Amino acid sequence: MSVDMWYGDKIEDIDKIDISFSDADCIYRGNCYIGGRIVGDYSTTDSLEIERTFSHLQFDYGDEEEPFEK
Repeated sequence: MSVDMWYGDKIEDIDKIDISFSDADCIYRGNCYIGGRIVGDYSTTDSLEIERTFSHLQFDYGDEEEPFEK
């Protein structure tokens, strides 16, 4: 998993992420947010790695279109 924090913030400070999946290259990608501001991005081939890396966030895989938040 690759996480790029643009301003030196810590992963633990992230309060929201979004997730998209590209079936062209089978990679999950998304942005990392703190206080509504994008502060970084990530990519991985393993969806479980997203949950492990951002374990402080609550993941809800329901039908909602909302990003995952604390």
